Amino acid sequence: MPAATASLQTLNSKLVKSRHCLHTVNLKCDSIKTECERARQQVQDNDASLSALAEEEQALKRAYVEQKLAYERSHADKYAKQQQLKQMRARKVTVTKERDAAANALASRRCDWIKAHEQHKRVDAGAQQLSAKLEVVEKAKEECRRKSQQHKDEVTKYSALYDELKRELDVIHASAAAVV
Repeated sequence: MPAATASLQTLNSKLVKSRHCLHTVNLKCDSIKTECERARQQVQDNDASLSALAEEEQALKRAYVEQKLAYERSHADKYAKQQQLKQMRARKVTVTKERDAAANALASRRCDWIKAHEQHKRVDAGAQQLSAKLEVVEKAKEECRRKSQQHKDEVTKYSALYDELKRELDVIHASAAAVV
């Protein structure tokens, strides 16, 4: 039986080797399964992180677009304010010119008014002097009228006296002619 044992031993040794191989393959399969599980977990983790990163990318894109829109709005507002400021400055220059023109016109009118007022004062003083002279002339005229009336009265009185004396003289001439 040694030959039968030898073949059994060979078979046994092949069986042991096969068990060892099977055990090694099982260990390798377990380690590969573990690695596959780890790799699957890593893939899931990577997928989750990719999803999170994609969401974050979308959020960043939205934020970028919103910021860009906000920047464009603020730039448009700034430009509008600059244009408004330019218009206000131009209006200020126009208003300043108008104000200066009005101030100059007012000063000119004030000067004209002062000249007119001074002229009015002079004319008023001249009018008062003329009024005083006119009053003196009217008093002198009235005095002359009164004297003229007195002279007329005297002339009338002397004319009547002349006529009376002439009648008396005519009577005396007539009596002297009758006597002669």
